[in-house]
Amino acid sequence: MINQMDTVVDSELKYIFKDYKIELNFHKLTSTSRTYVFKDNTSLNNKDRHDKTKQTLIHLKQCDKALNIVELYNGVQFNIKGTNIKIKIMFKPSTAKQEDPHELMTASCILYGPIDITCSCFNPDALIKKLKTIVKNKIKDYNPKILNAFDCSYTVLAQSISASNTILKNNPSVRKDTKRKVIIDSTKWDFPHWIRAYNSSDFVIKYDKDKYLGISLKKRISKKTTPTLINKSCDDFIENIVDETLEKKLKSQKIKFCQLVLDTLGIPYTDDNLMEHYVKQCNSAQGRRAIKSLLVSKDNCYFKMIDKILKSQKERFVTSILKLAFRYELKTLKSKQFSFALVIGTGEYRSFTFIVKEGKYESINNSIRRVNAILKEGNFNLVKMKDRKHAFEKGATAEKLFYTILSNKKPIMRLELRYKGMYNRNPSFFAYLLE
Repeated sequence: MINQMDTVVDSELKYIFKDYKIELNFHKLTSTSRTYVFKDNTSLNNKDRHDKTKQTLIHLKQCDKALNIVELYNGVQFNIKGTNIKIKIMFKPSTAKQEDPHELMTASCILYGPIDITCSCFNPDALIKKLKTIVKNKIKDYNPKILNAFDCSYTVLAQSISASNTILKNNPSVRKDTKRKVIIDSTKWDFPHWIRAYNSSDFVIKYDKDKYLGISLKKRISKKTTPTLINKSCDDFIENIVDETLEKKLKSQKIKFCQLVLDTLGIPYTDDNLMEHYVKQCNSAQGRRAIKSLLVSKDNCYFKMIDKILKSQKERFVTSILKLAFRYELKTLKSKQFSFALVIGTGEYRSFTFIVKEGKYESINNSIRRVNAILKEGNFNLVKMKDRKHAFEKGATAEKLFYTILSNKKPIMRLELRYKGMYNRNPSFFAYLLE
């Protein structure tokens, strides 16, 4: 039956693409699920991938068959009439590292001014061209590689428009100042030392001659997704909340875990070369498999100790997390004509349509009031996330620790502790704001 259906599909595809000028390398990934994925045999940058997707979409829409076409991020999908088979044509993205233009694009949007995507004259490619010109002419410290990533980065453009419009809406003085400047790298500008020394801002806006607005920028596709507020090594937090005794215990359990990894792999070691051998295994496929297996097990003594410390020092830990997440330490700069805000741009590009939502704007004043209120009440707590298991618990599937911060029994922040890909570094805390 499968072979007969394959014959039908192959025949239909030959007909659908008989006049198609782009050569496609058809590749069947699975037949059991009745889903077929086709890939172009070359890796493409954003612009080329977008152009080929658009060409393919236009061709399919002109086909005389009812195909139920849907655009995907890296291609298109359709159904062949009379079958339940989904056909996907996917164009492989370039394997080269893609620069994220979000910060630079948002900065250029701020210099451009408010952007209305509902206007009939809105042309994303023309806008991107203007934004690139603005960067070249008005932003001194940009990275040329990031500027090249502007082309066809439509979802990032939607998120940048959301963020910049939100910033300008919440700061009338910035919007009115036609000579406003945006500084990406404060070390290259004649900045007061108290701004230069503070690096939480992704960029700084200078306006009204001597006023500054620092922006910590985040992005998300929809308001249902939660951007990362904190991405920081666990050591940066733990060393500030524990005494010397607990610090030694944590180090001891980390060494014990490294020993367990090498014992499992049958690799001899001494006290002097233990970490050297462990780091080597972190860079080998066999070693990474062993580490992952031991992390998600009852033998994960390292994460057990971290969990024990957080439970015993939860008040100091939560206070530290909240102050960092809401940039509480910036309260000392309020009197120096410096303001600060956390901004979340919300938007995406889907099915050749721009979706730009209103961004979120959290000023430093609101952040300070929020943290002060939480700390003053003192009714906050750190608990394990519901329906999730810590890595060392029975039935766990992820090499993570999961927590929720509560204020007056209401969840306000989600925390995860995990490695960022490399096991030879310390795991990191990731904090997500719950709205």
